Amino acid sequence: MSEDDISPPYWKIDDPRGLLGQTRAVALMRSDKRASYKHMALIEFHWGWAHEKYDWTSLASVRRMHSVLTERNPLGQPGMTTRHINSGNRELCEWGWLFELDKGSGRHASRFLPNYAVFNIADTGNFAKFVDGEVTCSVSRVGTHNGYEILCIPNGDTDACTYEVNANRFSVSPVGNKDSLTGTVLQDGATERDIDCAAPLAPPPAAGLSAATAAGTAQDETRIAKTGFDELWDAYGYKRGKPEARRAYAQLAPSADLHAEMVESARAWRETWAAQDKPDAPRFTLTKWLEREEYECTPPTAYKPKERKAKPDDGKPASKTRGHLTDQLRLLETEFIGSPFGDYRMRLKLDGPGGDQEHILKVLADTGTGEDNEVFNKLQRAFGSDADEWPGQRLRLEMDGDRIVDLLPERRPDRRVKIVSAAPVDLDDCKMIVAKVTDDNGKPEGGIEITYESDDKHEQEKGQARLRKLIAAVGLDSLSDTDELIGRILTVTASGDFKPMPVELAEAA
Repeated sequence: MSEDDISPPYWKIDDPRGLLGQTRAVALMRSDKRASYKHMALIEFHWGWAHEKYDWTSLASVRRMHSVLTERNPLGQPGMTTRHINSGNRELCEWGWLFELDKGSGRHASRFLPNYAVFNIADTGNFAKFVDGEVTCSVSRVGTHNGYEILCIPNGDTDACTYEVNANRFSVSPVGNKDSLTGTVLQDGATERDIDCAAPLAPPPAAGLSAATAAGTAQDETRIAKTGFDELWDAYGYKRGKPEARRAYAQLAPSADLHAEMVESARAWRETWAAQDKPDAPRFTLTKWLEREEYECTPPTAYKPKERKAKPDDGKPASKTRGHLTDQLRLLETEFIGSPFGDYRMRLKLDGPGGDQEHILKVLADTGTGEDNEVFNKLQRAFGSDADEWPGQRLRLEMDGDRIVDLLPERRPDRRVKIVSAAPVDLDDCKMIVAKVTDDNGKPEGGIEITYESDDKHEQEKGQARLRKLIAAVGLDSLSDTDELIGRILTVTASGDFKPMPVELAEAA
């Protein structure tokens, strides 16, 4: 075959449901300006998890997704948090990459249908419209057992097609035409990026599971949901951060067997700590213990307090002497470059007294870990596993020439901020307001999260008190819609408290 031979169009795929479709979906998503690493990881998961047995839908709970993504991590690190998996799935559905057919809760799986039509959208030159939200995508059930039809209509109704997806085949028909084999058309009433199911879907029962066994299992799960956390809380015996720990436990939604293992492990960790006979020896909070999955690890036999080195005369923290320590910097942007299966880098954009600066971290190489892998790991430990949440954080960098060799996370100062977005978020066990804030120049200053409704009464009271402080700080008497917060200016203290701007500064703004 010569170079002059015509090859098939890259995005034209006869059947996008297999491995080729999975690979191309991730490649296509790199051109979606809205997507970050977490979205690529999730779309790769759903495309690969979709199974013929379930009409090529992806059936998995958030906990299962977290477990699988952690197992696949080549660095052996925990995957995305369940909260970030939830938000990533929600955004993929909003953008049209996924359809949520059945919403799961706790241990119950959600069912997602990948939008297999994205390749035809790209092949017909409409991907830019798709990214800009100018392509309407909807899905409908075809009968009871014949799969689904996806309808995608770019603005102007050009190149509109229906896509039939079922266990046996994948076919494309122009809008308005009946499929030659099934004789069906898209059902009326399908809403944009939504589904109108003829009947709810559920996974088949496990083979050999008797009704009595199933009933007993259900009773166990109900008992775990109601009393499991309190049992674990008492077993671990470190009474700090109970609302946060309860939420972490609810997000894990452990089975009866896993719960029993966790309780046993919690007792072992408590006994090992107590055997030191050192009341001031440090411990993980239960929240951190759950998030780090320490219940699967052997408890340490000894704790060594972290040595705190004296600060030098210039007030800067002491550091190893591999290079010079920068002034305090603010993280502005993060971007992953390359492939997590080969040459993988991260671009960091920061600003400080000397202006903006950029650095590239070599996280992975074709032959294994990259030379900056440890610095990347320290960033994750300091600011969380989701790099999208890092902008606004403060740190100092230890530099050896142009290379970052270490970092020191630092507390954010009191700062004047402007709320640029705010929206309610409904989780399984609580409702929150999540807002993003910037400085006067539009540079990120992190976010605000407030729980205003919760299954935990103490957490709800604490969150509502904080919400009242926010409302007063932005000059409102009450709040009926989160849009009322957008554009408001306030002071956020180093401790995360809210204060109104001084009158003269507020008027100047």
